[in-house]
Amino acid sequence: MLIFVINFIWSTGFARVKAAANPWNARGLEWQVSSPPPPQNFAHIPVVLSGPYEYGVKDAPPVADLNPPVGVVSAAYASAGVEA
Repeated sequence: MLIFVINFIWSTGFARVKAAANPWNARGLEWQVSSPPPPQNFAHIPVVLSGPYEYGVKDAPPVADLNPPVGVVSAAYASAGVEA
C-alpha cells in the first residue's frame, strides 16, 4: 500500500507531464477539441463527414467539419424534417 501512496503523490505532485493534444491521431469528435475543453466544446455544431473507423485509411476524409458554413446545419435538419 505504501508503494501506491508514494506513486500517487509523486505522479500528481512532482512528475506531471502535459499530454499531447491527440497522441493516437484518433478520429472521434472528442479528440478534436482542446484540453481542457471550452465551455460549449465547439463554436458551431460540427458536420460529421465520415465514420470513426477509417483510422489508418490513406486519404480518408476528415471526420467532421468543425466550422461549417452558415446554414448547413439548419438545412440538414430541415431536409430531415426536424426543427433546429
